[in-house]
Amino acid sequence: MLLKTVTLLTLFTLISCEYTKKKEVTLAGKPSVYFLIGDASINGQPVSLGQEIFNGDLIETGKESFLEVKFGKQSAFRVREESQVTYNFDGSINLNIVKGKVLNILEKNSKYKVRTPTAVAAVRGTIFFVSVIDQDKSYFCACNGTISIEDDKQTELTNLSSAHHHSNFSERTDDKLEMDHAGMMQHDDLEIFDFMYRLDNAVKKPAE
Repeated sequence: MLLKTVTLLTLFTLISCEYTKKKEVTLAGKPSVYFLIGDASINGQPVSLGQEIFNGDLIETGKESFLEVKFGKQSAFRVREESQVTYNFDGSINLNIVKGKVLNILEKNSKYKVRTPTAVAAVRGTIFFVSVIDQDKSYFCACNGTISIEDDKQTELTNLSSAHHHSNFSERTDDKLEMDHAGMMQHDDLEIFDFMYRLDNAVKKPAE
């Protein structure tokens, strides 16, 4: 069991380097759905593979369903089961998670934000996971890299940095927003490996 854990950690670190070695990244390329399992919709209409995502689009997934959207040269986000996520682009990509979970893979120096009802994760290249527990509590994990957790006024609440998972809860209590330590939950390395492997194949696939 220990050998398996060490092997997974080594692979995780090596593969992650491929997503953090580039100096400059532009994420303005057309985001599109490249993988889908189960039921998902965009603006209330069924999703099709290859479908482009536009500013203001609402992505929704059903039970036991998820979809993956790639953009830039080698970046993507996975909208997990029973989620509602709004996509926006204003010079940088912004995701607003109304409910549910999103796993993200970003090239280094990518300008990107994920907003929840309680806080915002601001990043410039990393692998990270965000989950809305409820309207007053969210979960953030820096799986590999660094994320800054901010409030609505862009004031930094905390900075999470790790080569292998560093997590916090963001919780609103009596109109006060507090950060609290959290363990790894709702995602694992195998899911990340699966996501990274499929994204790598998708970006290497020659144009038809």
